[in-house]
Amino acid sequence: MSKLKKGIYKYYMFFLCIIGIIGSGLFLLIGYWSAGAMDSDSAKGFFREFGNVLKKPFANHYNTYTPIVMGISFIAFEIIYFLVLFILIPALKQSKNNDAEEEIEEVFVRIKDDTIMDETVEISEDSKISFAKETNCFDELLFRELFSLGYTFEQITEMSKLRNYMENVSVDMLVKIFDVTMPAADICMYIKSFYD
Repeated sequence: MSKLKKGIYKYYMFFLCIIGIIGSGLFLLIGYWSAGAMDSDSAKGFFREFGNVLKKPFANHYNTYTPIVMGISFIAFEIIYFLVLFILIPALKQSKNNDAEEEIEEVFVRIKDDTIMDETVEISEDSKISFAKETNCFDELLFRELFSLGYTFEQITEMSKLRNYMENVSVDMLVKIFDVTMPAADICMYIKSFYD
C-alpha cells in the first residue's frame, strides 16, 4: 500500500476513535438531560419536560435517576458503536489488503543491465511464480512477506541478487541485514561490496 493510502487509513482509524469519544460524551449528556426531564412532577409528558430542560442545559438537573439513565445511555452508545466498528473495521482491512495486492501485481520489469522499462506489466495469478523465477526474484510467498513489511519492489529486487551467492534466503535473515529504510541503491552496493 502506498504511503498516502496508509496515511488515509491511519487518519480514518483516528477519526473513528474521536467519534467514539465524542459520541460517549454526547450520550452521557443526553442521559443527564433525560434524567432531569424524568424527575419532574408535571404531567406535561417527557418530551415537553425534555424541551424545558434543554432551555436551561447548564442548570443543575441531577436527581436519583441521573446515574442510572446516564449509565444506560453510555452502554447503549457503546453497543451501537462497537456494532458499527464490527462492520467497518473488516471492510477497511479488506480494502487495505486489496490495495496491497494491486501494488504487488503491478510491477516494473527489470532488464539485465538493471535499467527499468517504462511500461507496467500486469501479472496474472498463474504466472506470478514463473515471473519471479525468470527475473531471479524471490518466490511469491517471500516477496509478499517482504512487501507486507514495507519493502518496495526495487528493494526486494536488489535483495533477490543474494540468490546468486546463497541458496537459502529467509525473510528473517533479510530483515536483519537490510533495514526497511535502506534505499535500493544502498542494498545493491552492500551486496556488491560483500560478494563481488
